[in-house]
Amino acid sequence: MLEKKLEFNEAVHQLCIDFKKAYDSSRREVLYNILNEFGIPKKLVRLIIMCLTETYSRVWVSKNLSDKFPIRNGLKQGDALSPLLFNFALQYIISFWFMLMMLIYWEEVYILQRKIQKL
Repeated sequence: MLEKKLEFNEAVHQLCIDFKKAYDSSRREVLYNILNEFGIPKKLVRLIIMCLTETYSRVWVSKNLSDKFPIRNGLKQGDALSPLLFNFALQYIISFWFMLMMLIYWEEVYILQRKIQKL
């Protein structure tokens, strides 16, 4: 498909996302808002919030186990709910990007139309 676009000298738009540490960098408050925007029932969103808050971790350093510390950001690694929540966030980003591309496209069409009318 990319080859055909280039062959006919058509514009190509690409979106590249680096998924490295994606679960760790997800902001929970933003995720809760995305779930609400997708129309997920408020009761279910509250249950998800309960699952993600008050989470703690401990780390082995040499042969010593650290004190527990709070995890305030990101999704839980290995949690069955995490891939689903991440997919909601990703779908939101893709939808936003698509709408942005459509706005840019229609703006270009409008500018082209005005240039044609001036001729």
